[in-house]
Amino acid sequence: MELFDLCSGNDSNGSTLHMFSLYPVQGKRPFIRHHHSAFEIGYFESGSGEYTTDARTYSFRAGDVFVFSCNEVHKITLVNEPTALINLHFEPRILNDKGGFLTQLGPDFFFRHNASFENRLSAADEPKAQLLSLFFDVKKELLQKRPAYQSLITARLIEILVLLIREFCYNDPRPASTAAHQYILQAIDYIQAHFSEKISLEEIAGAANISPTYLSGIFHKCMGRSIWDYVTEMRVNRALYLLKASPKLSVLDIALQCGFNNTATFNRAFKHYFQITPREYRKGEETLLY
Repeated sequence: MELFDLCSGNDSNGSTLHMFSLYPVQGKRPFIRHHHSAFEIGYFESGSGEYTTDARTYSFRAGDVFVFSCNEVHKITLVNEPTALINLHFEPRILNDKGGFLTQLGPDFFFRHNASFENRLSAADEPKAQLLSLFFDVKKELLQKRPAYQSLITARLIEILVLLIREFCYNDPRPASTAAHQYILQAIDYIQAHFSEKISLEEIAGAANISPTYLSGIFHKCMGRSIWDYVTEMRVNRALYLLKASPKLSVLDIALQCGFNNTATFNRAFKHYFQITPREYRKGEETLLY
């Protein structure tokens, strides 16, 4: 059985930032096209095996660091020996009050990276050591929760992103920000704050101060998915945490907490994204959080 240890930042949906330890079961496992709405940074404390993406298969060993964009497909497909992994997941909106920084990067920064970027960081030791130092600062702040720890965590996340840009060639040079980019950021912020509620396209567009039709067009063009696909991704990925972390909640409770009207709709959406039903996932040893 894989152990699950979750510590979270404060958030009304409990979904802004998570850091947890995972202990994958040894052996081979099928390549399920797992992806989620959070940006992910993972550190292997021990073990070895293989991590598979749509583009390639990487070997991993103790000390390796992996980075995955939001909704990037990835899955551990082989575990050779006892393995421990620490994962940091965060939603882009945790940095939305740092408007200048995000606007400069563009709304799709978190959703796609340079084609030559390698998910397993392989740059010189010093940049990787810097990134790990920041990574463990986040962990310490989450565990201790001292005054203003949320502010310090967001500062560390920005430093991590800057390192990825400067030292690991994460992103392509980008054109200057446009008004459309800001509209999309406002829409994403609203969705991430309200995805567990009943929301409409009109409400999302109102939060971005543009028409629903215009928002639908620019969102799909920039993000490569429709607004409703994005909303559903947020909901099913929230359910991933609750199904493992909250065993006292029924599947119906979790469906309602994640914004679904009933279990039938929840089951269809969950199986569409993860090729397994919520009940099967809850009963199984596997976790889809890496």
